[in-house]
Amino acid sequence: MRGLNYAAEVIFGRKKYDHVSDLMCQLRWLSAENLVTYHSLCLLHKVRCHAEPEVLAGSLATVAEARGRDAAVSTGQDTLLHAPRPRTEMGKRRFTCRAPTALNSLPSDLSRLPPGAFGQRLRRHLLEEQSTSN
Repeated sequence: MRGLNYAAEVIFGRKKYDHVSDLMCQLRWLSAENLVTYHSLCLLHKVRCHAEPEVLAGSLATVAEARGRDAAVSTGQDTLLHAPRPRTEMGKRRFTCRAPTALNSLPSDLSRLPPGAFGQRLRRHLLEEQSTSN
């Protein structure tokens, strides 16, 4: 986080203790938290599209698969990715917990995009969320 803030301060010539959230908006940069989410979701989307690497692809399952239901009879929510329940705070940060939870919170039309368009639309979506929360 501090590295992003420092870079914005240098670009605009601000002092060390000046507030930089307005600078981040002007630069259209993602916050550190949203940057982690962006990279996790881009990786997850590629893994789902190409089923590679197999280690990650094998650890991802839909809610229907996790519950042992037939996908043809599943409800709309069963197509969401299953996020295992973490036992610890550290477990919440694992890719297999963090990425499916973040993907499930996205609008459904966004997660169906091809990999090239997904990254651009995801960045735009995260920037919009970020600007409304400030």
